[in-house]
Amino acid sequence: MILTDSLQPHEYSPVNTLVEVLHREFGKLRIKISSRSLERVSVMLYEAMSTRNRAYHRIEHSLNYPKNLSPIAVIAYLFHDIVYWQIDRARHQALRQYMSPYAPTEDGVSELFDALDLNNIDLNEPGILSRLVFGFENRTQITPAEGLNEFLSACVAENVFKGILKPWQMIHLLACIEATIPFRKPVGDVTAPMALRARLKNIATALKLKVSDTDLRAVTTEAIELALHDLNNFAAGDSGLFLKNSWEVIWESNPGLQKETYTVKQFRKAIQQTEAFFSSIDLRLIFPFTLDYPDHRVLAHLWEATEHNLTIGREYIQAKLLAAAVVEAVADSTGGDAPIILFMGRHPIFGLLQIWKELIEDLPFNDDKTTERYEVQLLLQTGRAGGKEKFDVSQSPISAYLFANLDEVELQSALNQARAFFENKINAEQFLRGAILHLIEPILERFSKIALSRREQIDKLRTNLKAKKAA
Repeated sequence: MILTDSLQPHEYSPVNTLVEVLHREFGKLRIKISSRSLERVSVMLYEAMSTRNRAYHRIEHSLNYPKNLSPIAVIAYLFHDIVYWQIDRARHQALRQYMSPYAPTEDGVSELFDALDLNNIDLNEPGILSRLVFGFENRTQITPAEGLNEFLSACVAENVFKGILKPWQMIHLLACIEATIPFRKPVGDVTAPMALRARLKNIATALKLKVSDTDLRAVTTEAIELALHDLNNFAAGDSGLFLKNSWEVIWESNPGLQKETYTVKQFRKAIQQTEAFFSSIDLRLIFPFTLDYPDHRVLAHLWEATEHNLTIGREYIQAKLLAAAVVEAVADSTGGDAPIILFMGRHPIFGLLQIWKELIEDLPFNDDKTTERYEVQLLLQTGRAGGKEKFDVSQSPISAYLFANLDEVELQSALNQARAFFENKINAEQFLRGAILHLIEPILERFSKIALSRREQIDKLRTNLKAKKAA
């Protein structure tokens, strides 16, 4: 033990925990590394994954590794998200050093200038095994969609542990990180893990490593297990938790939302992107598999749970998008884009204003609690799992109000009008005079009380819409 037994695990700092985990796993491998070296690696991991613009992919995520992994796979999981280029540009100095020579350009592309000959490999070359394991020996460029972050994370791990791990141990570690590249389509009947296993066999043969088919299957199986755990949020048993984690990813992926004064349009565009993702994703591409792992019953369960979460997520996000359209239309009609807190009130970390609570406290509910519609309304009205958020109040008053008072056909009609508004096919007032006209007054009344600088314009808008409703 490096840490004192007088402390409980929850009393350790994340750095202490990382030191302890690395010490334990390398001990299982019977590899001695000095405490100071483990400390340096742990500090780098913590600093790289604790930047202010990470919310979901933080060190706590990497420390939440599956039970019963081999030591190599545990170490791989600690490193698998250390680089997230779009979010933090890998500003940590040591991280950039270990990514060399493949550090990306500012637009997020890593350039590989030379092809590799598998039969003439110099293992001392930085990142050489990462390129082979990832199948990038003949690639010239790598983008985030093609596994840039996972590849660079693997390069960091390879350069950190070069000379410490044996070649097959290193290949095992890199294979576990490679398997976490998400959403890859099969090539014919060959899935990504199947292609990985074939590459590992070729690498082992070229390097004259004594690796059996059983060894190859074991490494591939463990890599899949690690990847399944990494993506288990999609199959979470609680749709509220699935959405809470999705909201953290939205915040990470949209720098504009990381300011307290993020605007109405910035919020709407982020919601639109998430709706497009939820609507386009093929759930059979989420979880990696080979012909022999995991068991088809496990996959069927994962797909069923994911389909439920995505169905709830799509309906939930559409309600959020309709509400965003209302706020944007009011903003456009009264002076233009502005921070969303101008209309909704204080920052979300302080919770929902009382006047918004009053809007949703007596909403009609579908009597059948087993329906997806009931679940969506409950999430909108009571909030996503986990309480306070970095942005956007967990409870969704306008979304809940509109969702409860529009049936499915009316909701889709209103959404179609909202999309026409976003595309400038109709203007803001035309949208507000459409499918939601009979519901808009209570929302505008609250905006008038909150958005003091726009009260006069909001009240004029209220008068115009009331006249239209009466006509």
